[in-house]
Amino acid sequence: MALFDCLMTEDDATKIADLGQVSFERFFTLAFQFGLAEEARRRGIVPMLLYLMSPDRRSVEAYRDLCRRLPEAMLAPVHNEIFGVAQYGNKYAPIGSGTVIVRLPLLAANVRKYVERPPFSFAASKAAAFDVDAYIELKHWLQRIYREFRDLDLRILLAAPRHTPIQQSG
Repeated sequence: MALFDCLMTEDDATKIADLGQVSFERFFTLAFQFGLAEEARRRGIVPMLLYLMSPDRRSVEAYRDLCRRLPEAMLAPVHNEIFGVAQYGNKYAPIGSGTVIVRLPLLAANVRKYVERPPFSFAASKAAAFDVDAYIELKHWLQRIYREFRDLDLRILLAAPRHTPIQQSG
C-alpha cells in the first residue's frame, strides 16, 4: 500500500516503478484492486506504461491484458534492438493517444565490453574509462535514447487533456 501511496503523492515528481517478471502480475492485480487508475484520473494523472516487447506468447498476452485492464493508460511498447529486428506484427500496437513504439538502439560491441563489466554506471561513466572510439559511440547511443524519450514526452504532452482555466464572474 505504501508503494501506491508514494506513486499518487502530489509532488510534481515523475514516479517510476520498474517491474520485473516476478512482481509484474502482483503489482497490476493490486493496482486494479486499489483503483489506482481511477485515483490517477481523479488527480489528473495519466499513467504511462513502457512495456518491453518480447516475441513469446506470455509477454504478448500480458500486454493485451494490460490494455484491457488499463484502457485510460498510455501504453508504449519498447523494442530493444539487441533482440534483433523482430516481426511483432500488430501484437504490440501502441495504446493511447500520442504513444509510439520506443526503440532502444543496439549498443556497439566496442562499448558493450565496458558496460557489461560490473560495476558499471552510465551516470558515473567518465571519458577516461573508455577508448576514444568507444566513448564517442557511447555518447551517440545515449543521444539516440534521449531523442526517443524526448519525442515520447512531446507526444504525451500533445495528447494530454487541456485544462481550461475557470472564469470568474463578478
